[in-house]
Amino acid sequence: MHQDATFEVTTVTQVDGNRVGVCERACSFGPCEAMVVFFGERFVASAYLIPAVRGAEVVIETGFVPINARSAPRVEVSLAGTYYLHPPSVGIPMEIRDLSVSGVAISVIPDQHPSPGQRRMISFRLVDRDIKAVIELVAVEADLWRARFCKLALSDEDAIARLVMSSQLERRHKLSDLEIRTSSSLDLETRLEFPLIESISWKDDACTLEVGSLSATVMVPTAAHAERHRIDSLIGVARVGEPRDFAHLLGLTTSDVIVRDSVLTPYLVLCARHRNMSVAEVLMSWVKGIQEPLTQTMAGQPKTRSVVERSQHDRSVAMVPSQPSSGPVGYSCGVAVFRELVPELPTESFGAMDSGLWMDPIALVLLIRELGFAVMRPIWPTLTSNSDGAEVFEAFATFGAGALS
Repeated sequence: MHQDATFEVTTVTQVDGNRVGVCERACSFGPCEAMVVFFGERFVASAYLIPAVRGAEVVIETGFVPINARSAPRVEVSLAGTYYLHPPSVGIPMEIRDLSVSGVAISVIPDQHPSPGQRRMISFRLVDRDIKAVIELVAVEADLWRARFCKLALSDEDAIARLVMSSQLERRHKLSDLEIRTSSSLDLETRLEFPLIESISWKDDACTLEVGSLSATVMVPTAAHAERHRIDSLIGVARVGEPRDFAHLLGLTTSDVIVRDSVLTPYLVLCARHRNMSVAEVLMSWVKGIQEPLTQTMAGQPKTRSVVERSQHDRSVAMVPSQPSSGPVGYSCGVAVFRELVPELPTESFGAMDSGLWMDPIALVLLIRELGFAVMRPIWPTLTSNSDGAEVFEAFATFGAGALS
């Protein structure tokens, strides 16, 4: 980013050609480098930061180019170690989450507030040897610190390389045939973390998404077959991960809100199963750390970042246009949110949603949380007719004190 800019990571609020709106406002403007993270893949472009009525605008001057942010293959681990405050003897416990010959990722250590560029000594045990090294922090994120090795003995480097190679050979067998055939700048670990969606199928009034041995099915409203077939283009492109990224792709693929919600709903279930969590737990993990809800997000948008992970929004619920007492404030994934108690919605209620605001699922959760008291209704009657759809509705309901099933 421009060296005088006050933010390093922000959330994209709008994309209009080569102009990208972001929710944070910098104290100075000028040339910068914009990095977008989309389904774990990083893209970089030269840009120019300018002020806007709200936040700022990033004017992209060159095309985005995919980059591999890692200089060496890595392996996910869980290694206990020591983070030295005063080497060589005074240190505190730490956990290494991934490891490569070029560096490590460390779980956040309570009460420690390092900054990029700071150097520390660490030590950890790898198989049958103790490794001690000097690291330089390159990114201090909300849940992870990333660092590069400054000094590493050749024998230690060799031991790490053997561990990584052995693990990669074993884990490569977990890649799907589609993943192997698909060109990507992602490394092996990130591909496993964000697997490609392998199938999106429609049968009668059900939409099913599959990845590997996992699947999710939700009973959905009838929709135009032409719009349904448009979604096929996302197979082998979209990955299981951030729902705002997937919502963004859906918005580019179809303007049909019924089709968009019909696919986004089982997607949430698939994300939860991939992470071995409930839908409510997954939604909470995605909104954790967001400070100010953006309740007018019309579609999911990728993040623009440079170093530090932070996601926040620039508008409040008070800025949502006033709705008729009978109309929803917002809706997504077959769930409509109201400010007050309302009667049961009529069958196939999408026509009545015109007064509300379609949001990506994360923005809808933020809206529910800021309202404090919210009433929720299924938009289509079959949403809760099977366990997957019911789990999605109940997940949103956990965030609203006045939620009704």
